[in-house]
Amino acid sequence: MSRAVYSEETCRKIVELHTQQKLGIKAIAKWFKGKPGKTTVERILREAGVYQGPERMAQQRRQTEDRRQRIIARERKWRHRMAVCLWNLRQGIGVETTCHQHGWKPTSIWNYLLQRSSYRRLRSRLDSVILSERIKHQKCGWVSSEYPREKGFCSEIAKQLNASNVRYFQEFNVGGTRYRADFYIRGTLLEAKVDTTHNQMKKCLGQCWLYKSLGHHHVAVIVPDDVRVDMVIKKALQLMAVDVIRLDQLPELIDRIGGR
Repeated sequence: MSRAVYSEETCRKIVELHTQQKLGIKAIAKWFKGKPGKTTVERILREAGVYQGPERMAQQRRQTEDRRQRIIARERKWRHRMAVCLWNLRQGIGVETTCHQHGWKPTSIWNYLLQRSSYRRLRSRLDSVILSERIKHQKCGWVSSEYPREKGFCSEIAKQLNASNVRYFQEFNVGGTRYRADFYIRGTLLEAKVDTTHNQMKKCLGQCWLYKSLGHHHVAVIVPDDVRVDMVIKKALQLMAVDVIRLDQLPELIDRIGGR
């Protein structure tokens, strides 16, 4: 039967069934009840430029299988990394430490780890000290647990100063500028810090340098009793003639500067 028998509407319908409804040649011929047949349907699709032969279909199947295998391999790799991190975390080893040991990116690990229910269950069971990567026997950390906010720490300092009848100024403007120290006591600027992490202490170094440059005052940094200051930062502050004291050493500082 010649192709002239079939109208343009029939050809459009064949192309539509193949492209939109994803029917094959045999299914299209069956849809038309054998008129046109499989050979004619294939020829119409080829002339319309929409027919993909068996070679192309086989290539697509291979590409799909390769993509599926890559996804499986990637998932297997991340499952292994999550298992290693969770196992080490149960032993008290922080996630960042595990990442540095294996050369993994901590950010990518956390993006996967935070989505896993196994980590959330472990987080609810483990002590917060382990989850913050602090050593179990370590008494002091980088952030105060007794004074989580600097405002509360400053209130405790002011309370002790008032109990000792010490005259002081709080939020003292240094050199008439917009820079303000937490306390001013008899020529000494007292800067309170509850977070002694590296980034925060670098900012503290800049603050102390500004205070000494603008006001030519003696400067001291006071921290809570449950935090520690890195030795390098402490040495840098000492080279600037800045004292680093704890809260329990505040009375000694007051006696030394004659604040009573």
